[in-house]
Amino acid sequence: MVVDAEGYILALAVVPADVQDCDTLPTLDESKPLWPSLRLAILDGAFRAKRCEEWCNVQA
Repeated sequence: MVVDAEGYILALAVVPADVQDCDTLPTLDESKPLWPSLRLAILDGAFRAKRCEEWCNVQA
């Protein structure tokens, strides 16, 4: 789930339970262009992988 600073849901993806948290970001790729002002992502500890950092690196 992706929420804004006020907690409103921007995107939600449901994946099978056997998918690791850090492997779920690609399910949100289709919606990612809808947030052109996204400059910061705060993720929990399950998203420490390098691919998570790269996914969140939004170019201005």
